[in-house]
Amino acid sequence: MAEDWDEWDEYEEEEYDPVTAALESGDLPCEHGYCGPECPYWMGDGLCELAIEEQARETEDYEKKHHRKAKCPVCGKELDEYDVKADKLWVWDAGWYNPLIGLAIYGPMGVPKGVIHSKDNVYHIYVGEGENRNEKLVRLIGRKRL
Repeated sequence: MAEDWDEWDEYEEEEYDPVTAALESGDLPCEHGYCGPECPYWMGDGLCELAIEEQARETEDYEKKHHRKAKCPVCGKELDEYDVKADKLWVWDAGWYNPLIGLAIYGPMGVPKGVIHSKDNVYHIYVGEGENRNEKLVRLIGRKRL
């Protein structure tokens, strides 16, 4: 019996890697892989490097295609203008681009905001108050127009 154990001592067992196992099996605990301390992409506090990189690429794509400087059609003030795929103001289509992009445009729910004036599908809005008040233009491009 002792001989059997000696054979096992010589055998070097491969170290179990949960990330590799999850990727090979297709049984991923999250959409990008194993998100936890064992994952090489885990950045702590629930942050996944792959998800952050994807969000950065999506933000860059949005900025190139849907953000520009423009003049307000009512008052002529030059502002940042953002396209928003919606038929009504303050709505963000989560299937279009990451909702965090919409959060950067509209601000968090509890932040003061409103419409200064509008013409057709372009709204001159403000987000915030006092020194933090930020004016911008939102162009609603509608779900059917894309």
